[in-house]
Amino acid sequence: MNYGTIEIKHVTCPMEEVMGYFAKGFGRPKDSIEVVDYEWAYNPQTGKVMWQLFIRDPRNAQG
Repeated sequence: MNYGTIEIKHVTCPMEEVMGYFAKGFGRPKDSIEVVDYEWAYNPQTGKVMWQLFIRDPRNAQG
């Protein structure tokens, strides 16, 4: 399982949109990743939300 972090300015952001930003950051289509779990936290200093997505990437699957 892999994970990555992304910071998004929208406080209320649907998970589909978060996945889209996340996949785009990795240069992959949104449907190429599977979110297994996620955490988020609001950062009052930046006014952004920090998302950490734990993903299963079928292309990196190990037997």
